[in-house]
Amino acid sequence: MDAAKHAAEGLGLPAGLIALVLAPLATELPEKFNSIFWMRDGKDTLAVGNMTGAMMFQSTIPVTFGILFTPWNLAPLDVFAVALALASGGFVFLMLRRSSKLQAWHLMVGGAFYVAFVAGAVLAVL
Repeated sequence: MDAAKHAAEGLGLPAGLIALVLAPLATELPEKFNSIFWMRDGKDTLAVGNMTGAMMFQSTIPVTFGILFTPWNLAPLDVFAVALALASGGFVFLMLRRSSKLQAWHLMVGGAFYVAFVAGAVLAVL
């Protein structure tokens, strides 16, 4: 989070925005490309393992350090991001409970939540 804070100060943007948008892109995008290349080569098990392993790592290890070693000063943009993440996860959970399987459009709704976050972030910066 310290790197995000310094980057945010240099760019004149809120630290939460850098942490929630740029950091995941920088860490997860290369993993996605690896999975695409492996899928192209017919190594689908390796591709899925790579994606799920990367997601599990990103959602546990860095978050744990962030919770333990950084102050919790949530700005309105951070609270907005939390609310959207909970709503998106709740939607997926409800769809699973309703039909016992997920369809592609269920997961694509998460993209709408991300677009809502980016719109809110742009409004917060202006």
